[in-house]
Amino acid sequence: IQGADLLATGHYARLEYTTGVPQLCQAKDATKDQSYFLSSVPAAAFERVIFPLGGLEKSEVRALAARAKLPSAHKRESMG
Repeated sequence: IQGADLLATGHYARLEYTTGVPQLCQAKDATKDQSYFLSSVPAAAFERVIFPLGGLEKSEVRALAARAKLPSAHKRESMG
């Protein structure tokens, strides 16, 4: 991504760097985890990616959105 240091996505997944290489891990919220969807992506592709939602429960994300007065705080779920 030209000019960007990192790319943040809204996926519910986490990355760990125990070996210096990003390792895809399940999200804190198991009901929202999307790591399975990303599992076919090569680890090198995650070197400049962050998943800010991965360490949060969905209820925490909704609360943060409500405090920031974002319309998505009260939006219907797009998936189960």
